[in-house]
Amino acid sequence: MSDQSLAASARILRLADGRRLAYNEWGDPTGRSVLYFHGLHSSRLALYRDPAFFAAHHIRFVTVDRPGVGLSTYQRGRTISAWPDDVTQLADALGLERFAILAITGGGAYALACAARIPQRLTGVALVSPSAPLDAPGVTIDGVMARLLTLSRRAPWALWMLYALVVPLIRRQPERVHRLVSGNLSAPDRIVAQRPELREMQIPMFLEVFHSGYRGEARELALESGGWGFRLDDITTPVQIWDGDQNNLIPPQHAAYLARVIPGARLHICHGEGHLLIVDHMEEIISGILDVADTPSAPSDAAPPAPEHGYIVAEHPREG
Repeated sequence: MSDQSLAASARILRLADGRRLAYNEWGDPTGRSVLYFHGLHSSRLALYRDPAFFAAHHIRFVTVDRPGVGLSTYQRGRTISAWPDDVTQLADALGLERFAILAITGGGAYALACAARIPQRLTGVALVSPSAPLDAPGVTIDGVMARLLTLSRRAPWALWMLYALVVPLIRRQPERVHRLVSGNLSAPDRIVAQRPELREMQIPMFLEVFHSGYRGEARELALESGGWGFRLDDITTPVQIWDGDQNNLIPPQHAAYLARVIPGARLHICHGEGHLLIVDHMEEIISGILDVADTPSAPSDAAPPAPEHGYIVAEHPREG
């Protein structure tokens, strides 16, 4: 990912309520459309493959800042279930009748909100290293992320103060981003994170989060730690879930829970890989959600229907 690509000018959509929604487009402007929802402490500049990848595969890849992140206007009192309204306005402005969604980590809740609220607009949804609702049975999270989520609920002012200390320091010494990111990763993730193209992407991606201040990201964490506002078992959109068995940031139990609860969801486990499996599996992941729209419906007698709340585990051994 070149500096020129990551510095591509943001585009701004003025929403009906006057807020700005920032996004970037990459790849083939006439290709099949995929909207990308970033995770926590991330932004629309989180691009895990070179833009040439999307152009070569005829994909129109649109990355979006959520309210209060990057260049998108902060929205007081916003909820996860309100996000599909913004997405609908963006899709209408871009002339997208139907599109796929790719979401990583904390962006998964927003992708599933779209699957629940605007299924008629979606061809498919892919969740990578996703988190599940933290009030779900058997779902836990620990480490640094658990402490940040607790602060967001109990003392958001302390979270703002933490950001006010850390972010200016990183602006002065950008290389600290790599230590901040790599320090909590599993061994396979640390190897991936050291690739030059990812190291180059991490700094602008992280700093852009706080372009307009700290309260947007604090709100992201608060929403992640609360209820999502819709029922997962009502989702009818095809959902594919990808995770690595070495993901130590968000335990794979989160992905397994989502696969159990979302009707017909397919769970792909990549052995020997972790949180950053998206880097080496981007083509498979995107192909899965685009192929759903291209595959004709099977005749009713072709195969028995999938269990209403069942899930399929596809094993993916690590390559190389």
